[in-house]
Amino acid sequence: MVGRKLTGQKFGQLMLARGLISQSRLDLLVAEQAGSGNSVRLGRLACERGIIDDRILATLLGAQHQLPVVLHLERIQFRTKLLAMIPRAMATQFLILPMSVIGRPAQSLVVATPDPTDKALFGALEQYLYKAAR
Repeated sequence: MVGRKLTGQKFGQLMLARGLISQSRLDLLVAEQAGSGNSVRLGRLACERGIIDDRILATLLGAQHQLPVVLHLERIQFRTKLLAMIPRAMATQFLILPMSVIGRPAQSLVVATPDPTDKALFGALEQYLYKAAR
């Protein structure tokens, strides 16, 4: 299964609700995004402008997509068997790490990714693994 149901809140609204940005600054950021032809995502733009950092971006995306967030990767002990499930080239290309397998028999591979909306990533994983990736 790819992705999860969104909370219904837009990214800018999540920043507002958490007091990370004022309405006027958000309006300017949205205008800047629109000026770029929406080629840059609002969260990435907020990081580039110093409004939020990468950890806050990950936390807000997790909340928006109702997905768990993995922080402090340096503290996680990865199982060799899981790491072997994805070729190193694919893991490097998409910046992903296999976290767990759920279902019996193994039905879904759970991966950590910086972009839970990356359709190319999940398409490539599903094609490679012949099972649903999430």
